[in-house]
Amino acid sequence: MLNLRGMKGALFSCLFIFCLMLVHAQDAPQQGGFRHITVKDGLPSSEVYTIIQDKKGYIWMCTDAGVCRYNGISFQYFTTHEGLPDNTVFTIKEATDGKIWAQGFSGGLSYFNGSKFVPCAANDSLKLVYNNGQRNEFCVAPDNKGNITVGGLYTGSCYTLMESDNYTHLHPYFSPFHDTTLERDVWSDDLGNVYSYGQFVAGSGKGRFMHNGHDVTINFPSDKGSASENRSIVTHDKKLLFSYLGRLYVIDAAGKVTFLDFDKTITALNEDEQGNIWVGFFYGGEEMIPFGNFSLDRKHFFGAKTVGCVFRDNDGGYWFCTIGEGVYYLPDINVNYLTMYNGLPENTITALAPFPGQKIVIGLPNSTVALFNPDATGESRLKMKQIGLRKELASDAIITEGHTIFLNTDVNTLLDSDLNVVQSIPFAAHEKGIVKNAADGTYFLFCQSGLAWLKRDFTLDSIQMTKLRFTTAFYSSNGTLWLGALNGLWTFRNGSPFYYSDSIPQLQVRIDAICEDGIHNIWVATRGDGVFVIHGKKIFHLVDSDGLASNTCRTMIEDEQGDIWIGTNRGISYVSSFDNASGKANIRNFNITNGLLTNEVRTMVMSGDLLWIGTNEGLCWLKVANLMGIPVAPPIYISDVSSSGKHFSPEETPEFKAGDAAIRVYLEGLYYRDPDGIRFKYRLLGSDTNWIVTENHELAFSGLSPGSYTLEVYAVTSNGVSSKSPAHFNFIIYPPFWFTWWFITIGGITLAYLGFMTAVWRARRIRRKKLEKAGIEKRMAELRLSALRAQMNPHFIFNAINSIQHFVLQNDSDKAYSYLSKFSKLIRLVLDQSRADLVPVEQELDILKLYVELEKLRFDRPFRFELNVDPWIEENNVKIPGMLIQPFVENSIWHGLLPKQSGEALVSVQMKRKGDKIEIVIEDNGVGRSKKLMSEKEARINSGLESRKSHGMEITEERIRLNQVEPSAKQVIIITDLLNEKNEPCGTRVVLQLTIENSDEDGLIED
Repeated sequence: MLNLRGMKGALFSCLFIFCLMLVHAQDAPQQGGFRHITVKDGLPSSEVYTIIQDKKGYIWMCTDAGVCRYNGISFQYFTTHEGLPDNTVFTIKEATDGKIWAQGFSGGLSYFNGSKFVPCAANDSLKLVYNNGQRNEFCVAPDNKGNITVGGLYTGSCYTLMESDNYTHLHPYFSPFHDTTLERDVWSDDLGNVYSYGQFVAGSGKGRFMHNGHDVTINFPSDKGSASENRSIVTHDKKLLFSYLGRLYVIDAAGKVTFLDFDKTITALNEDEQGNIWVGFFYGGEEMIPFGNFSLDRKHFFGAKTVGCVFRDNDGGYWFCTIGEGVYYLPDINVNYLTMYNGLPENTITALAPFPGQKIVIGLPNSTVALFNPDATGESRLKMKQIGLRKELASDAIITEGHTIFLNTDVNTLLDSDLNVVQSIPFAAHEKGIVKNAADGTYFLFCQSGLAWLKRDFTLDSIQMTKLRFTTAFYSSNGTLWLGALNGLWTFRNGSPFYYSDSIPQLQVRIDAICEDGIHNIWVATRGDGVFVIHGKKIFHLVDSDGLASNTCRTMIEDEQGDIWIGTNRGISYVSSFDNASGKANIRNFNITNGLLTNEVRTMVMSGDLLWIGTNEGLCWLKVANLMGIPVAPPIYISDVSSSGKHFSPEETPEFKAGDAAIRVYLEGLYYRDPDGIRFKYRLLGSDTNWIVTENHELAFSGLSPGSYTLEVYAVTSNGVSSKSPAHFNFIIYPPFWFTWWFITIGGITLAYLGFMTAVWRARRIRRKKLEKAGIEKRMAELRLSALRAQMNPHFIFNAINSIQHFVLQNDSDKAYSYLSKFSKLIRLVLDQSRADLVPVEQELDILKLYVELEKLRFDRPFRFELNVDPWIEENNVKIPGMLIQPFVENSIWHGLLPKQSGEALVSVQMKRKGDKIEIVIEDNGVGRSKKLMSEKEARINSGLESRKSHGMEITEERIRLNQVEPSAKQVIIITDLLNEKNEPCGTRVVLQLTIENSDEDGLIED
């Protein structure tokens, strides 16, 4: 871009008047469509002199408080602490090598190296040339060789600073005018070559210019102008524009001079990238000369403000910097606005209707109607009149035909083109709208509680009353009248409404608009449930997930191509190429990023090639072709990477250790039309290939496995446009020391050694267990032998043989035979059991029964024996140690019942299931174990009745412990002395606790 002339002289000469102007401007409404950026948003100062955009897409602003770089959301500040020669900077330029050059108030230069500004070594010499700010700098031109040329008013020449000598010397570029006492301006081209010189002769009213080799003299209309107040630029097509008071001179490349007069003093000249010339006026706003063509209609902005610089960015947005009011941003100059700023009494637009001659009829609150002609000026541009008493005109309340306007209000009114009342037609209260039947030319009126028809001459034809609350109406091309209501969709048949939504529950919602497309589909817009498309008996449904801007749809129109435009609370959706087979369509959305005043659209109309949009913020209109431009892809950058308090450049490949703090990546997506709507789509290759979408400008990664990673990030605009290419960041996660080769080697050796030692220990343990098992088996054999010896004591065998001999001597052969048979059977069973550690309960009980029968035969007095077995114990499956119960029954008989002198003698055995245990209870009602009875018993023993000591109990207890599934120290034999009511011994109870492994398999029946 060519050099732009500075404005420092005018700044100081008019500062006081500017302040007065700003006070006045702050009280006025803001111009529609602009976003205002102030110190509240982070701008370092309200005084902004110059704006540029660098190659990466960042916006740079020069202020009296330093330079700032803007990404649409936040500012990065640079002052003298970051290398600027002064905090007041008027000029900033970008060179082809990417250096950002800034020239301060004193004339000193510095360039941005990516992180800070580097002052030039020749700054002391430059300050002398510019006399520390007393001479204006107009020429600041970096070339494509890294050099920069500067110059300006009163400097006598241009000076080039060269990269080859590190900008340490000034190399003069002398003017073709040799009289150095004259005041001069200088201009240069894109390559830094001085292209034009200007000379202003003080007091003579003349100017002399050397432009493109042509010597041109201009006679100014007066000598009141000051050289410091003139503005000048060299355009892209090599024209020199020079302002003198209110006159703009144009010197073309051939040296020809033309001029254009304005009624205000020119204070700024700029040219944008499209070749538009921007002329700023003192206290008179800004005018745009399209493409520099003075014969085209000019556009006016900021009626009473003073704008110092205008800049067009890569997105097509415009930046206007002011002195005292910060910066204004306009997304698109092709959008036109009508608001309270330029004539409307209120910003709320409730209804629109086209009018011949590219005019528009506007419905406003308080039943005010306006006729707007955008091509007119002055009072003829906007006519207004209040009709009726209603608070606002509904969106369908206006219809036009020829040069007449019909308003459906509390008193329906016919107006002419001057808004004079032609006719009034009373109808009913709370009217909502009017539509025309193209077939017969009649009109249909509807309100909250009634329907009416009007003839062509606007006389009332008939009235149909109903309790329904209708919201919109539409006549389709086949003459069908469609009605929208709070409860859904209706049609009018045979003189009365028919509820179309009756069999379609999804259509039983509030309907705000109905229209027909080019292929005769009926489109129904709802407030909250998107849009329905009726194609014969098919009904398609479009919602936000299909691409609509929103499901809340307020208005809908058809354009000349038969496509549909839908106004929502989040912008406008343009639907084209609808497929009746699949219900699919192409959808593009437009919102404030395209220049709309607000995303909330209330009403729309199409008139020729113009789209008119009514909102709560005013009226805007534009050519549809301008709206269909190619969307701009937002640049994406990784601005910073940090971890554990350290910062890393995104261009490097840092290395992190596993377990370090989270890696934080900071993102910047540059989209100035809607910076808050930027989202980021990213994936981390090496971890996951799936794309993730987030609104956060900071990503954090932690707990990553060792390996190499690549982060890919796209910026995505609110319209769904992605960056052309992603930003990348590569990094490496190193494993912790326990994953390194040396640690793994040492660990492997250690584990091998531990494994070997474990194997040795396990082998020893197995060998020890085998020895223990062998010892246990040996001990069990000894116990079995001891048990065999203890179970059948010699005294019992001797007495049994004596009993058999007694029966033989008495010639009682039957008893002798019976006794001998039972005795031999008992001996055989005992010998069989001695071979096994465990025997079935059934065998144990058989031995016990035989033993008791033999004892009864040889007992001095009768006794009773009872045996009870829990039915949940299967006697043939459950196994217990052999001859386990007999020793305790023998004790009960010989030590409990035999000494008893009187009463019934009883011994009982009970076997009970207790979970996975079997409890055996042996109980007698003998003499017990008291000392008194023991002394009596001893006497009897001494008399020969008992002559041995039983070791059966000790042996039995050890056998039970050895046969436990989980041996423990708990008592397995519990002996209890029984007492009667007088606290006297009355018997003994012995309880044996046996654990049975795998109860189901061992014969314990489940409950």
